[in-house]
Amino acid sequence: MNKALAVAVLLLGTLAIGFATNVSNAPAGTFAGPRVIAKVALTNQTANIPTTTILNVPATGVYRASAYMTQPTVGTIYGAWDLSLSWTDNSGPEAVGLLSTTQQPPPNDYATPGAVSVPFTFSAVAGTPVTYEVYGSDGGTYEVYVVIERLI
Repeated sequence: MNKALAVAVLLLGTLAIGFATNVSNAPAGTFAGPRVIAKVALTNQTANIPTTTILNVPATGVYRASAYMTQPTVGTIYGAWDLSLSWTDNSGPEAVGLLSTTQQPPPNDYATPGAVSVPFTFSAVAGTPVTYEVYGSDGGTYEVYVVIERLI
């Protein structure tokens, strides 16, 4: 009988802790967690992409940019394709180089991190744009994929 009572108390305690950790004290309508809010997928690119808005920031908060670039056709001239991201935080306009191609043939034709590691987390102010651009040249083709998620 004591074993059954001990098991019941343990089970009840575990359930109570589980329910307590799932209860949110946040008011209704607040942010619920990371979600994709913008994305770009471009293939067979052979030219620069000028500064392009990927997102008009809906609410001041923390965002995450994930990106991938590959170069299916390596060019015949020396150079690289570079992907940069720009946004505005509470300090003002910001920009960072995310990725740069390496002029390697497959299976090593993916881009490597630029100034920061990817994914990259940043804070952005509501009502401001998040933009990207691809610049450079090597005569080859590239693909670029960018995903923006809102974290908080």
